[in-house]
Amino acid sequence: CAGAAAESPPYNPICVELLDAPPYAMAGLPLSFTIRVTSRGGATPESTVAVWSNNGQQVQCEPLGPPPPAPDATYRLPPLPPDGSVDIRATVVPGTPASSRRGGARSAGGGDGDGDGGGGGSGSEREGGEEGDEGKAVLRVLVDPNCTVSPVSDSEEMWGNQRTAQYGLLPPGPLPALQAAAVRLPGGPRVFAAAAPPRPVAGAKFSATFWVRNDGPEPILPNSVRLEVFNARPEGLYQTDCDAFGDGGGSVPPLAPGESGAVVVSGITAAEPAPPGGGGAPPRLVAVIDAGCATAAAKLPGRRVEFEYEPLPWASPVVEPAAAAAGAGAGGAVGPEAGRFSAKTAATGGGGWGGALKVEKARPKAGGGRKLRLRLEVANTGGGGGQAGAVGTVYVWLRRLEPGQEAWPYFGGAPCAYSGFNASAPFQSRWVSPGKSRSLRLRVPTPAEAGRYLVSAVPDGVCGTAAAGYVTLVPAYAEVEVI
Repeated sequence: CAGAAAESPPYNPICVELLDAPPYAMAGLPLSFTIRVTSRGGATPESTVAVWSNNGQQVQCEPLGPPPPAPDATYRLPPLPPDGSVDIRATVVPGTPASSRRGGARSAGGGDGDGDGGGGGSGSEREGGEEGDEGKAVLRVLVDPNCTVSPVSDSEEMWGNQRTAQYGLLPPGPLPALQAAAVRLPGGPRVFAAAAPPRPVAGAKFSATFWVRNDGPEPILPNSVRLEVFNARPEGLYQTDCDAFGDGGGSVPPLAPGESGAVVVSGITAAEPAPPGGGGAPPRLVAVIDAGCATAAAKLPGRRVEFEYEPLPWASPVVEPAAAAAGAGAGGAVGPEAGRFSAKTAATGGGGWGGALKVEKARPKAGGGRKLRLRLEVANTGGGGGQAGAVGTVYVWLRRLEPGQEAWPYFGGAPCAYSGFNASAPFQSRWVSPGKSRSLRLRVPTPAEAGRYLVSAVPDGVCGTAAAGYVTLVPAYAEVEVI
């Protein structure tokens, strides 16, 4: 925006950007994106934002010919302070007549704005794409459509306030999608599957459960959509490849619009683990939804999803915070909501990583020889052999949080060689059966000064189980306010 202002022949006090405009949309379903408006130096008055879901012609404030079609939605642009910015979340429905819709503006600095849908017209009446075509449509945004803020608002040049983005318009139909943030595979980031057993032994068979949601307006019929799984990064497999067969697969169950269901893929052979100590990348699974290209999902980003998993070199127990196995067969239920992770929400109210660590007393008093009472849930996620594992030594860290700082899964030192902990407790005589969890109670010194604190903990701190060095242990953590 700053560069555009410097090169503007006529002065324009605002700058307009389109953010996260999707490359594809389906006729009849909402298309949402963000419009960012920034004031260039001085304050700007209230105005309007007009949005067309499919309009290939430039819109002018004072048209010389026939008037342009009515916008599919309009939003209020609130007054902006000097160098202020506002984000307007806009929604239109391609290929359907415009109707009254509500929208809103959100200041990038935390302010609010209002939006009102309005206008008439139809996506099929505009150039740049016809209703139901698998062609290109033109999303068009005009900020200040009456040119009251700037005489060049209707310009499509960088100094104007009219912006466009092309996207593919898909016909209505079923739309299978791997469900975002469904469950977490232990040892990897947020992914879309659960493994059973959670940590398979190299060379052994295991299964993975994938959660799929139908985002389209029509049902997914039986045996019409296939999901394929590759037990490595498949060379030469691109986003639009069809009829790809992997190391396992299954059919998506019949799903009504908006409904979710599971696809269980069995018989996957676990790969060899990465060397301990970060010596290489862990193996990965690659899931391809709609491998036969039977639906519009074959054209959409996110059809292919990769994620890491951590097999064990041999059958061994692995004792870790129970929530790390949420959705994977230990300490949690498999399902589309299991293992959801947010550093902000997890810390609120002393939740911790999936609730694996809890502070039993809210707002304890500082110092005075008092103790924090903690409850830690641990699970045995080791694969193969059915071996019970000892909890071992539990280490606990306390770190003061600055104002506005969020809690996070902290530990000092390195796995199997932790350091800087504030307390430790021996639990060598406490055992956890395979696939089970148990609760531990801990008492650690309360901080001497009042404030917000991070509390984090790891079991089996000295890696008493032989395979522990091959596992990325995520500390359990919680937030506590000491008064």
